[in-house]
This record gives sequence, structure tokens and C-alpha cells, in this order.
Amino acid sequence: MGGSPVRFILGIDVEPTSLADTRERRAVAAALGEAPLFSSLSPRHTRQMARRTTVRSFPGEAFIFHQGDKGLGFYLILRGRVLVRRSGRTLARLGPGEFFGELALFDEGIRSADVIVAEPATVAVLPREEFWRFASDHRVVLKAVLKEMARRLQENDPGTVGGYRPRPLRTARGLAP
Repeated sequence: MGGSPVRFILGIDVEPTSLADTRERRAVAAALGEAPLFSSLSPRHTRQMARRTTVRSFPGEAFIFHQGDKGLGFYLILRGRVLVRRSGRTLARLGPGEFFGELALFDEGIRSADVIVAEPATVAVLPREEFWRFASDHRVVLKAVLKEMARRLQENDPGTVGGYRPRPLRTARGLAP
């Protein structure tokens, strides 16, 4: 494929694609800028972050990663579709512009689900080390990503009201409730 070397990853041939092509770099930057995790960043920051990604193509039915694998980075779908599965149960169907693996930017833990290619897919991969190298020099990026992660956690926690978790009411000693 295009004369570039093919790597063998997780038992499948994966074709890494260089971001030397300016159109592809712009497409990755635009997709990063539309992803909720990075949508508040300036176009300059998303272009700089796009330079730190690697674009990979996966054939249909390939595993991008398995539940229990070490989390290494963030994945943004450019083309194709993937399934997120845990213990054989499909949790999500994701397509272009959607992402997965974002917790691996912050945690060296293991993957909580399998991600399987439903139809041939191309994804931009942002490794944790590259994200932190960039975010260390651009604190506005780290602040924006953490703010969005907090918003998503609050949105998905049924115990919060407008981002605030009410504490159980306590009564003063000796007073009736």
C-alpha cells in the first residue's frame, strides 16, 4: 500500500499512514476540532495536535484493541465504523467524527472493552505520551480537555444535578428533621 511499511499489530496487518499529506493533516485537525473533547481548542492547537497523531487503517472485523489491553492513547474515527463491546455485549456503534479510548490519555490502566472494526476504518491515534508532551507546553489544551472530561462525567452520573451532587441533609443535634 503506497510503498510504506506495513506493521503487524495484534495479529493483523495495519498500514500506518504518514501525515505528510497536507490535506490529510487538515482533515485530522478538523475532525479533532469537532470532537467534543477538543472542540473548545483553537484551530492552531488542533493543527498542532494533528501533527502528533498517526493515521491507521484497519480491515473489517479487526480488533483495534481488546478488553484488558494496556491503554496507550486516544482514537478518532475518520472513516468507517467500529463496535465497542464488553463481554460480548455491544455497548456502542461509532462512526466518523466519534472517538474512543480517551481515558487512556490520563490513565495507564487497561482497556475496559473491545473495539472491533465493523466496516473498514481509518482512525487517527494520539498516543498518551504525545498528548502530554503537547499539553505540558500548552496548558490551555489540558484545561479544555479536563473541563470536557468533567462535563462528560457529570452528564453520565445520574446522582448529579447540574454538575452538583447534593449531600444528604443533616440535622443539628437535638433538633427534629
